[in-house]
Amino acid sequence: MIKPVPQHLPVILFPRCSHRNENH
Repeated sequence: MIKPVPQHLPVILFPRCSHRNENH
């Protein structure tokens, strides 16, 4: 229960930051 929760958060935050960095 604790693993799926933290993994889901970074997955949505990581792709957003990565996409912005790549576009920049």
